[in-house]
Amino acid sequence: MNNISSETWKIIITASATLVAVGLGSFLSYWNSYRLFKKQKRYENQRISYSKICAIKITWLQLVITFVEAKLTRDFFDSKYYLFSKEKSHLEIANKHSDRCEILVKEVSKEQKDFFETLGIIQTCFKIDSELEEAINEIYNFKTIHIENFSGFRTEKELNDSFDRLVKGIEPWVRNQYGEKIDNLIRLLKSRLE
Repeated sequence: MNNISSETWKIIITASATLVAVGLGSFLSYWNSYRLFKKQKRYENQRISYSKICAIKITWLQLVITFVEAKLTRDFFDSKYYLFSKEKSHLEIANKHSDRCEILVKEVSKEQKDFFETLGIIQTCFKIDSELEEAINEIYNFKTIHIENFSGFRTEKELNDSFDRLVKGIEPWVRNQYGEKIDNLIRLLKSRLE
C-alpha cells in the first residue's frame, strides 16, 4: 500500500475533486432552483391574492348593500303593516324580503369567507410591515351593520321619512366601513407586488 505511485495519487485526487465538484454543483443547482421556485410561487400567490381581493371587493360590497336594503325593506314593511296600514300586501312584501334576506346572507357569507381566506394568503406571501398589518387589521375589525328598529313613530310619514333616510345612507356607510378599507389594502398590495 505504501507503494502507491504519485501518478495514482494524482488520479485519485483528480477523481475525488471531480466528484466533490459535481456533488457541490448539483447541490447548488438544486438550491438555486428551489429558491427560484419559492420566489415564483410567492409572486404567483401575490398576484393571485391581489387579483382576488380586487374581484371579490365589488361583489362583496354589492351583496352587503343588497342584503342591508332587503333587511331594511323587510323591517319597514313589517312595521308599516303592524303600526299603521294592516294591509296584507305590506305583510307579503315583508315576507318576500325576509326570504330574500335568507338567500343573501348565505351569499354574503360565502364572499366574506373567500375574502378572509385571501387575506390569509396575503399574510403568507407578502412581507407584512406595520402599514400593511394595520390595513389588514382594519378589515378584520370592520363594524357589523346595525339596522335600527322601526318603532316609536307617531305617523306613517315619519316612518316613510326614516326609511328613505336610512336607504340613502346604506351605500355611503358600506363604502366607508368596507370599501375605503379594501381600497387602501389594494393600494398597498399593488405597491408591494414583486
